Amino acid sequence: MAVALPEELKKLLDLQQKRIASMRDKRSTSLLREAVTEARNALRKRIDALKLSAGSPFTLYQHQQVVVQLDLVERALVRQLGGSLAEVRRMARDQSVHDAFDGLRAASRSFRMAEFAVPLPEVTRLVKGDSKLRTVEERRIKQGTQKYGIATVQRIEQTLAQSLLMGESTDAATRRVLALDTWADRYSSAERIARTEFSEAYNAGKRTAFDEAARQDPELWLMWHEHARGPQWAGPKDKAWPGMAAPLDDRVADDSLRLHGQLRRPGQLFVDPETGKRYAHPPNRPNDRATLIPVYVPKARKAA
Repeated sequence: MAVALPEELKKLLDLQQKRIASMRDKRSTSLLREAVTEARNALRKRIDALKLSAGSPFTLYQHQQVVVQLDLVERALVRQLGGSLAEVRRMARDQSVHDAFDGLRAASRSFRMAEFAVPLPEVTRLVKGDSKLRTVEERRIKQGTQKYGIATVQRIEQTLAQSLLMGESTDAATRRVLALDTWADRYSSAERIARTEFSEAYNAGKRTAFDEAARQDPELWLMWHEHARGPQWAGPKDKAWPGMAAPLDDRVADDSLRLHGQLRRPGQLFVDPETGKRYAHPPNRPNDRATLIPVYVPKARKAA
């Protein structure tokens, strides 16, 4: 059974998604890009301090010296990325508080012509006071930064190894390591991490607030909303999937379309009907733009 979104809720959703995209793609990604740039500059200074002989062959000993410096820079990079990711997620949580409240209020007016009872301070408490949410967040940051740091070192070590095998000079070897193209993938990877972590923290915050509100109201459900239009289904989980929704642009993948329009109650997971994968909230992929919307499903309609 499809749930039509009121025009007021659609406009609010569009406004929120534009604001979130701006914060996620500009402010949050710039924080991680700054950390990567700082690591690259630190490596340059450390290599310069080694006083490698200009024009001389790049030796195994010099290779080992650079790897030691690289290891030190990697540790600093992990620390910087961790701090940047914590800031990214803080921004996302702060935004989710206001957007959760606005969404609940707009849904109440649109579906019931009444204001929602939970005040903004209470929504703030639900999102920011959830210790379980913070524990999961800290684990994600630790895992993400360490994985990124290790991948960065491996990429540059491969570059160093190529210089050694090719018998390049120390000048050529250091230029290869510090070249922009060596770091280009690191920048794009950092930006992808920032966008994904922002979306994860933002939607986790909204899910916390929406779940608590829905526990007090049996007719309030949570909808997974992609950049797509219909079909939508209110299921229980065993209801037949009505088919693929229509994407609004070419950035929406099939697995995201399969989740679009699903409705869940507190504690229930969204399910990809093709793969069986389960999600508490968006994103279900890097760079995913889906979000959650509160909708009302009267008992009479739900039973139909």
